[in-house]
Amino acid sequence: MSIDTLILQKFIISISLAEEMALPHVATQQVIVAGIKTEQSLVTANRELIARFEKKIQATLARIWGEDEPVTVEA
Repeated sequence: MSIDTLILQKFIISISLAEEMALPHVATQQVIVAGIKTEQSLVTANRELIARFEKKIQATLARIWGEDEPVTVEA
C-alpha cells in the first residue's frame, strides 16, 4: 500500500469514529474546560512554588557550606 492510501484510510476511519462519538452538551463542555483551566492554574502555581523553594534550599545550603553564591543545579 502506498502512503497516500494509508493516509486516506486513517482519514476515513477518523471521520467514521467522529460520527459515532456524540459530544456532550455545550454547558457540559464549558464545565469541563473550566475544570481544566482551574487545574492548569494550580499546576502553574505549584511550578512557581517549586522554583521558589529550590532557590531557598540552594541559598540555605550555600549559607551552611559557607559559600558566597548559591550553587545552581541544572535539571
